[in-house]
Amino acid sequence: MSEISKIGFWASFPDILGAIRIHGRDGVRIQLDIPEGNMLDAIQTIAHRNQAFWVEIDPDKKPKDDSRARKTYI
Repeated sequence: MSEISKIGFWASFPDILGAIRIHGRDGVRIQLDIPEGNMLDAIQTIAHRNQAFWVEIDPDKKPKDDSRARKTYI
């Protein structure tokens, strides 16, 4: 597996009740909406599916595609 240093793409939390779920005593599961134009960048996250990684949300006041979008680095 090749090493990926940083993956970035626009995303937002969907307008659904289950977008952020607390399960058991050991974690949280989040769901993101990703614009189609960012799909190739988001698919790179599959390379990290069996690893722990750092997630950072950087709110941006002028997103490209949607006023609800956030810039997310994984």
